[in-house]
Amino acid sequence: MKRYLCVILFALLASPCSAAPAEIFRIEIPARENEMVRAVRPDGSAWELGKVIRVPSATKYPAYTASAWAQPGTVAASAVNAL
Repeated sequence: MKRYLCVILFALLASPCSAAPAEIFRIEIPARENEMVRAVRPDGSAWELGKVIRVPSATKYPAYTASAWAQPGTVAASAVNAL
């Protein structure tokens, strides 16, 4: 009986974790100098967060090798230290 109770409890607790999260907002960072960085909500409302001062002129290979595991069009990591 304890085993079945544990299985049911585990199934109830694990099910919300598998649901896809809803988008709350999106941060748009253009790769052009003097362009505005914005936070955009799904309804289209937007707030300016700052301005792009400069863009990288070179990369360091291999910069972030784990990014090869990410699906195209998705984010593997964010470099908040550079923001």
